[in-house]
Amino acid sequence: MSQVQGEPDPFDIVLDLGNGKPKRKIEIFKPEISQSNAIKEELQSFADAIKNNTTPVVSLAQGTQALQVAHQIMQELNAAVPSGL
Repeated sequence: MSQVQGEPDPFDIVLDLGNGKPKRKIEIFKPEISQSNAIKEELQSFADAIKNNTTPVVSLAQGTQALQVAHQIMQELNAAVPSGL
């Protein structure tokens, strides 16, 4: 958040904190995010760890948990789709 200087933009989200405190606005940043294939990068990192005898970025426990979550999501999606589709 930052202090409002002058008249705020009509699209700003402004908070009036009262009691003579300055108004504050919520700042929204849109960082530039490059497109990538996260699964491919994770697998490449894993292969590099094997080749170089180093620790992979994603641990065995994290990978197992991610697979469990993905499996649960697939089960929920399959249960939500009416049969015959």
